[in-house]
Amino acid sequence: EIRTSQDYRRLKSLYQPASVGMSIAAGVALLAGWLRPAPWLLALTLIVVLAGTWLFAVDRWLRFEASDRYGLVLAPSGPEHGDAETFFP
Repeated sequence: EIRTSQDYRRLKSLYQPASVGMSIAAGVALLAGWLRPAPWLLALTLIVVLAGTWLFAVDRWLRFEASDRYGLVLAPSGPEHGDAETFFP
C-alpha cells in the first residue's frame, strides 16, 4: 500500500479539510478562467488562490497536535516524573 494512503487514513482530520480547500481553490481557478478577465487580473487571481490554499494547508499542519500527528502520547514530566518530556509510542 502507498504510504500517502496510509497517512491520509491515519491523519484524516488533517488531510480531509486540505482536500476540500484544494477542491474549492480548483473551482475558483476554473471560474476565473471561464470569466476570461484581463491577463494581469487572471494571474493575480490565480496567485491569490494558490497562496490562500498553501496558507490554509500550512496553518492546519502547524496547529495540528504532535500526539495526533505522530500517534504518540506525551509522557508526564517535571521533578516528580523525571527529567525531560519524552514520547512513548
